[in-house]
Amino acid sequence: MSKIDNAITKLIEFRGQQRISEFKEVLKLIKEKQVKTILEIGAYEGGTTAAFLEMGCKVVSIDLEHKSNLEHENLIKLTGDSHSENIKLKLNDIIDSLDFGTFDLLFIDGDHTEI
Repeated sequence: MSKIDNAITKLIEFRGQQRISEFKEVLKLIKEKQVKTILEIGAYEGGTTAAFLEMGCKVVSIDLEHKSNLEHENLIKLTGDSHSENIKLKLNDIIDSLDFGTFDLLFIDGDHTEI
């Protein structure tokens, strides 16, 4: 199996809500662009998080309530509102301490507020 196929397996295992055909395109982009660091806003049960980790990425995941018990050496979970000052401060500290510079990819699947 390819790395992308393994990532899709993780997406399914952790009950990801994405359409597989669409998410496969995201994974192809990650591979093509050699994405190493991802800021994920909205994790729900961790499907996309697990897939990103399977692709070899470091992931900082922000969610109001992380519903999975997923733990990994390349995963940092922040629990709270991505708009809150507290989360923004924690995120800045993480960026500074890990010397990320910037994230290669911002994956937003949260804040489903209608305007």
